[in-house]
Amino acid sequence: MTLGEIKLEALMLMYPEMRLPVDSELAEEMLNHLSQGSLYCDLIASMDQSISRALFYIELWELTKLKRQVVKINREEWCEYYLPMPQDAFLVTEVLAKSSSGNIPVSFVALDNEICVLEKSEEYIVEYREKAMKINATTSLSTKLSLSNEVEVIIPYFIKGELYKESQKEASICLERFFSALDRLASIPKGRVECRISPYKIV
Repeated sequence: MTLGEIKLEALMLMYPEMRLPVDSELAEEMLNHLSQGSLYCDLIASMDQSISRALFYIELWELTKLKRQVVKINREEWCEYYLPMPQDAFLVTEVLAKSSSGNIPVSFVALDNEICVLEKSEEYIVEYREKAMKINATTSLSTKLSLSNEVEVIIPYFIKGELYKESQKEASICLERFFSALDRLASIPKGRVECRISPYKIV
């Protein structure tokens, strides 16, 4: 989903009577129109900060994308070996030493800008969760958030939970569903590759 699609989904979640295009290009055009003097302009302007807070929790729950990067030893000191930290890493989850017989998990300590490993290898595979994207008023509506679909679809519920003023009950329900979905997604066993969460309906 693009940033524009997420904002439109949040609008339609707050105001179900709205029928807005879901196509990413039309979504951008519609949001630009609504942002210029409509009843929703202040609400739309507030969404960037709300999305940033949602991304903070997504990062904290370790639900940003899992990535891998091949790295080599940067320097040696005694029996410890230091690898450069991937620039977009939020959390290092595993380090594997590459060998002809396969990749072997090794002990490591993640530091500020380096990863200390205690076993030497020619190359390592660093597995990590990437940092959440930074969103602000200048971020293009066509920007993709680099999240799995299962995580993207719950962001509109956080936006409604924070910004919807017509019903505190509905807002609270949306926040509760956002965090319960985070818990559910975070508890999925590592070997499982997919989990779909059906869109919630507020009655």
